[in-house]
Amino acid sequence: MQTQKVNFASRITTALENRFENLSSDPILQAVQLLDIKLWPQDDSSNDFGNDHVKMLYNHFSGLFEDRVGSLDDLMREWAELKQFVTANMNHLPGTAVMETLYSSYRSVYSRIIYVLSVLRLFQPPMLSLSGASALCSK
Repeated sequence: MQTQKVNFASRITTALENRFENLSSDPILQAVQLLDIKLWPQDDSSNDFGNDHVKMLYNHFSGLFEDRVGSLDDLMREWAELKQFVTANMNHLPGTAVMETLYSSYRSVYSRIIYVLSVLRLFQPPMLSLSGASALCSK
């Protein structure tokens, strides 16, 4: 009986690994790290953190971003400004508080990049998002 349970668990584990193995290499899911301020480098002297992710999101969702975001140059300039602002003024806050503050209080200042980050939140695993964490705790 114990051997059957172990074999069953092993088969389920293998099936799940096979089913979700491509998720770790998905570029959109990799870009979700932009939402976690604690993953941002403390010293980004080259100022290139996240640039590839933002460019990829812009290109991937070009039809969605066209009217709201403007040009890629404008978006990248705003992304650089946002990173500097967050690093200088919000590093002491938990990651979820930073994003919630940006969405609620700085949406008009950084409208382009916050729109992109808002779309990216749709791909954030529920247990990592603030609303998802609240929903899990209430169950």
